[in-house]
Amino acid sequence: EFAEAFRNVTITQGEMIVTCDTGYLDKKNNWVALKGSPKFNLEGYELTGDSIYLTIDSEKRTLKSALVIRNAKGKQHEKGKKGKPDHYTEAIGDTLYAEFKNDKIKRLYVNLNARGFFEADFADYKNQMEGGRLDLSFKNGKLKRALISGDAQSTYFHVMEKKRQIDGRNEATGDTIRIAFADGKVKHLKLA
Repeated sequence: EFAEAFRNVTITQGEMIVTCDTGYLDKKNNWVALKGSPKFNLEGYELTGDSIYLTIDSEKRTLKSALVIRNAKGKQHEKGKKGKPDHYTEAIGDTLYAEFKNDKIKRLYVNLNARGFFEADFADYKNQMEGGRLDLSFKNGKLKRALISGDAQSTYFHVMEKKRQIDGRNEATGDTIRIAFADGKVKHLKLA
C-alpha cells in the first residue's frame, strides 16, 4: 500500500501533525517521506528541514524515528511543573536523527555544524552547545545527557533557585564535552 499526496499536504495520527508540499506513505513498510517545507509536530516536539523521513510503529500507532535532511532543526518544549519554569531544547545542524519511544523523544543526533541550546526562563541567557556532532539522550522526554564532539564548545549559566537570578557562567571548549543533566540543570561536565 503506497500513497502520494501533493500541494498543502497534512497528515495526522493521534497527537502527531505533519505538513509539507509533497508526501509519500508506504504503509507496508511503515514509513512516510516529506518534502517541500516539511514540518512535524508532536506534543512539545517540532522538526523542520528540507526533507523528513518518519518510521511509524504500526501496532502501537506511534512514531519510532525521524530523519531530517539539510537545514535540520528540532525543538522540544517541556512545560514546568509545580511552579518551575518551562524548559526548551533546540538542536540545529545539517542532518538530524531522532528516536522516539511511546511518542517521547529518546535520542537525538545532530551532524555537521551542530549547535543547540537548552534553557528555562531566562531568554537572554541561553545555555549553548556547539560542535561537529551533538548526541543527546532523554529519559521520559527530559534531557539527560549530551555528548558534543569535534571542536566542542559549551556555555551554561548557573541560576540561584531561591532568587531566580543568574549566579555564574561556565564556558568549556575541547575536542569532546560530556554533560549530564538532572531536572533540566547541568549536573556535571567532563572534557576530553
